Formats: sequence, C-alpha cells, structure tokens
Amino acid sequence: MSVQEFEALFKTSIQRLTFIHEAPLFYEGQFLSGVYFIKKGKVFFTKKKTIQRSLCENHIIGIGPIMNSEEANQNAIVEKNSEILFVSKIEALKKMKQLSISL
Repeated sequence: MSVQEFEALFKTSIQRLTFIHEAPLFYEGQFLSGVYFIKKGKVFFTKKKTIQRSLCENHIIGIGPIMNSEEANQNAIVEKNSEILFVSKIEALKKMKQLSISL
C-alpha cells in the first residue's frame, strides 16, 4: 500500500509521528493501541536485543495483533529521522469492518 492510499483510507484519523532519534515504537508483550504505517525510514524488530527483521517505507505494522487482540511478540525500534503514521485501534478496526462489508 502506498502512503497516498493509506492517507486516503484513514483521512482525518491519522496522527503523524516524527522520530529525530532512534526510539521504541512498542515493546514485546504490549497490546498495540493501533496500526502504524512507515512513511519514511525503517523499523527494526528485536528479540533479546537481536534484530530479527526490519521493515521500510510503505509497510503497515500491527494489523494482526489488533485484529486478534494479541500482544506484540517482538520489540519495534524506529530508526532516527523516520516518519510513522498512526491510526488508533478503534479507527482501524472500524475501517476494516466497513471494507469487509463492502467487499
């Protein structure tokens, strides 16, 4: 999904998060409060201080955990100078429900 498609889908529900320093996005064991879209930069997923994988621009993070009410199974660290778009769990689930009804 492109950033334009994500922004069009969620319109006014988006919060823009800018990271000027490396920082945690969420921690292993945490219930996510929404979904994240990487607009610029990279997110590293770690377990026991070891990088397991990374995602870059135009990737969505958190759909599975919020749909299944599951805890995050890894830590997510945002690289410095990244921009992340955030949509709350309530808004994301509402939109997914609308989309599944219209499909």
